[in-house]
Amino acid sequence: MRPWLEARVGFSSLGSFSKRFARDSAYWAAATERFGTRPFPGALRRATPLLAIKPATLRSWSSVIVRAVDVDIADEWAPYLERYRAGEWRDRIFRDMILADARRVKPKPKILDIGCGDGFDGSVPLQRSIAEVAGSYIGIEPDPRIPLGDYFTETHRCFFEQAPLAAGSVDLAYAVMVLEHLPRPQAFWDKLHDILADGGVFWGLTVDARHLFARLSLWADWLRVKDFYLDHVLGRDLGAGRYKNYPTYYKTNTPRRIAQLAQPFRSCECINFSRVGQWSPYLPGWLRAMANRIDRRAIRGGRPGTLLIVRAVK
Repeated sequence: MRPWLEARVGFSSLGSFSKRFARDSAYWAAATERFGTRPFPGALRRATPLLAIKPATLRSWSSVIVRAVDVDIADEWAPYLERYRAGEWRDRIFRDMILADARRVKPKPKILDIGCGDGFDGSVPLQRSIAEVAGSYIGIEPDPRIPLGDYFTETHRCFFEQAPLAAGSVDLAYAVMVLEHLPRPQAFWDKLHDILADGGVFWGLTVDARHLFARLSLWADWLRVKDFYLDHVLGRDLGAGRYKNYPTYYKTNTPRRIAQLAQPFRSCECINFSRVGQWSPYLPGWLRAMANRIDRRAIRGGRPGTLLIVRAVK
C-alpha cells in the first residue's frame, strides 16, 4: 500500500477551499499504517494543500500521526506555489520563503547555509541577498574545490555533522539540494536540532523520492552511468557549469521518513511542488514530451511532483 502520509500541494484548489472545510478537516483522525488505513479520498487529496507532520506525537517508527494545517497557513504558501506553477524557477521562490521566515524570527538573525558552495542553488546574487538580512551568516561547504563568497562572517570546510557550532546558536538554517546526499540522515537531523535555538527554523529544498526522477537518479548511480549521461547525453561538461555528481541516497526525502527522523522538533511541514515540465531540463530533447505527459497525468491524479520543501521548527 502507498504510504498515505503525504504533503500534497501545487496540484489544485490552492487556497480555494473554505474555512469551514479547513476547520472540519482539522479533526481528521490520523490512523496508522499498521492498521491498514486507506489513503485520502481523491477529492480530499486534491483540495488539501498541506499536511503538517507533528513529530513530537509519534509513538513508534510505524505509527505516524498528522493533522491538517489551518487555512491561514495554507494561504501563506499559495503565492509561492502559484509562482512555481506559472513557470518561475525554484531558486528565487525558495529564497523568498526563507527571507519571509527570517524576518519573523528576529531582527538580524544568525543564518546558516548548509552546503553553501556555488551560491544559493547556483546563484551568488541570491545568496548575497540573504547575507544582507542576516546579522551573522555562516557557511558550511565540504568540497574544498568550491570557492566561497566573501559575505560570509564564518565558514567551515567540513560536513555539517562535524561543524564546530555551539548548541542553540543558530536562528535559521537551510539546505538546498543537500538532503538527498545524506548517507546517515539521523546524524544530520540530530545535529540540526542541537544547533538551532528554541523556536529556530530549518528549511530544506530537495528532490521528492516518491517521484520517478529520484528512482531514475538512483538507477543511474547504481549502474555508474550518471557522469556519462551528464557529459555526453545532456552535453554539459564541468567547465560549462554541469551539475556536480555527488552520490545520492534519498534516505530523508519523503514526508513519512522525515517525520521519523525529525521527532524531537516541535513541528515539521512538508510541501510538494509540482508542474508540467518540472524535470524536462534533465532529459534529452526527445524524451521531454513524454515527461510532460507523465507530469500532466500525475497532477490530475494528485501524485507528488519532483520538489519537496521541508520546514521544521525546534
